[in-house]
Amino acid sequence: MIWIIVIVVVALVLLWWWMGRPNYYRGIQVGDLERFFDSLMNRSTLGSLLFIKHQKSERFIQFAKHGSESSPVLHFGFPDAPWSRQYFSPLVSALQENGFQCRIRGTGIEPTVRFLEVDIPVGPDTTKRGAFLARISLECMGLDATEKLRVHLEGEVSRETALSDVKQLQEHSNPVIRRLGNWLAMCIPKKTK
Repeated sequence: MIWIIVIVVVALVLLWWWMGRPNYYRGIQVGDLERFFDSLMNRSTLGSLLFIKHQKSERFIQFAKHGSESSPVLHFGFPDAPWSRQYFSPLVSALQENGFQCRIRGTGIEPTVRFLEVDIPVGPDTTKRGAFLARISLECMGLDATEKLRVHLEGEVSRETALSDVKQLQEHSNPVIRRLGNWLAMCIPKKTK
């Protein structure tokens, strides 16, 4: 009997650890990126991050959901560091040519001496503009639309999204799935003021 309890506890700890890890999606191409921007902006909490990395090199770009609950923005940041220095100025020019408002913020710290930043306010075309900005950035780094990318999101799922997903489970025709939905509903934290 004690062994069954130990196995269940170990299984639950492993499940908890595994669920806390970010999901990595490999083999993604530029044309598939819009769904990840949709997840970042519509299913994640403020502070969540989206990383897009070339699978065969160290080249990467990153986005974040910033701002406030009432006016979130899609934030893009690109470093002027030794690995990215050759792409920095061409990327600034390409983004400005395509209508993006760029800010350059100095750090005063080596090896990353400055950052290129772009904020895209949330609107009906935020995910499309984010995917377009990603495509321009990747092209400036010499990567075409056929390159394989590794994409992952870091952050928490929003409470509203979790409630919506659990409600679907609670309305499922299978009684086991309904019970799972009811149990998960109890695990979602109450909204704080």
